[in-house]
Amino acid sequence: MVAFVRGFIDASTTSGGRTTFRGRPVMTVAAWVGRVEAWRNFDRLWRACRAHAGIQRFHMTDYVARRREYACWSEQKRHAVIDDLLALTVETVVYGASISIDLQQF
Repeated sequence: MVAFVRGFIDASTTSGGRTTFRGRPVMTVAAWVGRVEAWRNFDRLWRACRAHAGIQRFHMTDYVARRREYACWSEQKRHAVIDDLLALTVETVVYGASISIDLQQF
């Protein structure tokens, strides 16, 4: 099996522009491993899921807070979109790990 590792970094912000979790600045880093062919499929299907939902990007912080493009989504749409994106991730990723770092302690 030929595998490919993808890394993701998320600095979620509050309305004041600070990166926080429970009032403390954090940075989250994730690494996912999957087969090369699966990642090719993932990219195409991820874009299709977003297009079907009417969004250009997916940002979990805004989704959870029901901000911006997610503010008017019904519960049914919220569950359908997140279920599709999670199913696609589960189909693609063989192994994943993530960590959130408290930047004040770092």
